[in-house]
Amino acid sequence: MSIRMLTLRLFFLIAQGSHNVVG
Repeated sequence: MSIRMLTLRLFFLIAQGSHNVVG
């Protein structure tokens, strides 16, 4: 796995989490 791919996946997970918390 590439670090960039892992970072992108982590970013998406955080974005979903933030959206869930904010929503």
